[in-house]
Amino acid sequence: MRKKSFFGIPALLTACMICTGASASDEEWLVPKGAEPESITAEIKDLKESRLAGARVRSKIEELCFYSPGEVEWVNCQIGEEVSKYQMLAKVSRKAQEEKVQKCLDDIEHAEEKARLESGITDAKIEEAKKELALYESKVEAGIADNYTLMMYELTQLDLDNLEKEIEEADKRTEIELARLEEAYEAANAMMTYDHIYSPCDGTVIFCGIEKGGTVLENEYVIAVKDGAEKYIESFDTGIGSLREAKKYEAFYAVIDGEKYEITYENGPLDEGSRAVFSFPEEAKDTMSSEILIEMVIKENKDVLVLPLCCIYHNGNTEYVYRIKDGRREMVEVMTGDDNGAEVIITAGDIKEGDEIYVP
Repeated sequence: MRKKSFFGIPALLTACMICTGASASDEEWLVPKGAEPESITAEIKDLKESRLAGARVRSKIEELCFYSPGEVEWVNCQIGEEVSKYQMLAKVSRKAQEEKVQKCLDDIEHAEEKARLESGITDAKIEEAKKELALYESKVEAGIADNYTLMMYELTQLDLDNLEKEIEEADKRTEIELARLEEAYEAANAMMTYDHIYSPCDGTVIFCGIEKGGTVLENEYVIAVKDGAEKYIESFDTGIGSLREAKKYEAFYAVIDGEKYEITYENGPLDEGSRAVFSFPEEAKDTMSSEILIEMVIKENKDVLVLPLCCIYHNGNTEYVYRIKDGRREMVEVMTGDDNGAEVIITAGDIKEGDEIYVP
């Protein structure tokens, strides 16, 4: 049975299957005198299955933000301005972050005070239980304990054990809670040093959404710097067919100004062809093109016997071709493999490189 194509059966193949030109039962027949049969030579070559996707060459854009909220104290950039790497672009007031740090300290103090109170209450219960236990124990030792005293002795011992376990568990909970609060304090305190925004590269400011006296939220992007030296490729159109059919891609190539470059897939939804990002080839960084094509190679078969799909005839599960030999056409049964929508691999059959094959 013929292997299913990655790309489906094209209209060209359908037409060829309908117009066979001869009965499948004809083993052999003469080519009419004076008529040159249309044919193609079977050849061994590479067969590649691929997809084309439209893409754009884009410059890398760095989006910058403050890691904590606050009031903007000053801004040192504007849209269109050229900035240098590590240049300070804006500063936010530390007041909001200082309040956050103070809250962390207050939370630690509250947790410690709560733990002291709970521990004090439990300690008082333990002392009371010890006193009661000592009283019952003295009666037992004096041999004057009745059944009630014996029962209370056992219950008080059990209460004391439970209280000691309770204080151990409370100490563990307090230790965990204080560790969490200490971590939050250290993180908030560290953020005190991030009250400035610096440019991460030499570039151009393409967005500035803050002004002096304004306020910013935590992790809100407020400045964007375009880095002209760093570029990437972004696909935006799947081109022919659906990429969802492809389970694996072996290689990616970009056609830039007529030159073909191998590129590397970085991230993004390949199956939808939307914002799939590829690293830009170093040797092509000076290109002036903004829109290019990406060839996504699903599979590449090396040195295989290949024929056009329209040369393949079908009779049930049997596949065959017509070979032209000594002015005659003879039917030869074959088996086929992968195809790329136009050509197919011959995997078995009495067909070899150089054979002349009839083209309907």
